[in-house]
Amino acid sequence: MPQLPTRLVEIVCDESGAEGEHLVGGETTVFSHSSIQLTSDEAARILAEVRERIGTPITTEYKSSRLMRNREVVTWLLNEDGPIHGVARVYLLDKAYFLLVLLVDVLMGESTYFTDLPGWPSATALRQARLLQAEGPRVLGDERWSTFGDAANRLLRARWRRDTGDPSEPMFTLLEQDRPNGLLGALRGRRERADAYRTWRDAQGVLATIDPLIPAVARTIQQWSDDGAAVAILHDETSALTPGRTALLRSQLRLSELRRIDSGTDDRIQVADFLAGIARRIAEHALRGVADPELAELLRPYVDPGSLWADEPSWSVLTSAG
Repeated sequence: MPQLPTRLVEIVCDESGAEGEHLVGGETTVFSHSSIQLTSDEAARILAEVRERIGTPITTEYKSSRLMRNREVVTWLLNEDGPIHGVARVYLLDKAYFLLVLLVDVLMGESTYFTDLPGWPSATALRQARLLQAEGPRVLGDERWSTFGDAANRLLRARWRRDTGDPSEPMFTLLEQDRPNGLLGALRGRRERADAYRTWRDAQGVLATIDPLIPAVARTIQQWSDDGAAVAILHDETSALTPGRTALLRSQLRLSELRRIDSGTDDRIQVADFLAGIARRIAEHALRGVADPELAELLRPYVDPGSLWADEPSWSVLTSAG
């Protein structure tokens, strides 16, 4: 019997909160990645409605930051009777927590992040990162915990100035000074593991990255292919999705095609930008403990339950699941 062709799902995607491998101390604390199944005609109608509701010329290209200043448009877009309900999803990632998951994966686990995206992160890495997130501020204090985060980010990221010294040094110097117990104490004994990681990273070049866009795209492909479909992605222009990284995603997941498109030339990407930016801002407010209950409730149907998030109070607000 001839094999039936695989069903193909085409989605458009965009992200918000992108700062590359800069995971802490930047302008944003949350990374969001939206994916929508949308035709060009449907997107054009959505943009026309947005412009009519805001009252600006048809030639204006909108960004989500402007939409957030118009609550009526945001509620219309997200409402269950709105134009993207049931055909859109958003993946949320707490950047500081992502950094800790990476850190324990590299120093304490099996370092599967760079080799097995579909299977990452392990339950052990998630548990240890949650413990570290709770333990760190209590043991080190808020200021030194912030210093620890900066040092961990420097250790894990690819780009660093060689004239600033060994990227492993700041984190292990801090741990030697404080000599904490618990998981922080266990990390203190992993200097050799850190040095081996840095040697490996330097040899990999740009193929390896801790840019959150890569696990976000991987999770997006998993979601849209969970019924066996192949996925074609039209993504807003980004330098992170290099040919090498795209090939890695294709080798591990049901990715048929990934094309990068300028948002100014495709209405669908602009709609994806709306959702990604709106979701990030709603999530950041929830993470800071100043959630907007109405907007958080409207966002809930879109939030990926597999998002990388550890803070239980804000997650409950965003998903109604403690």
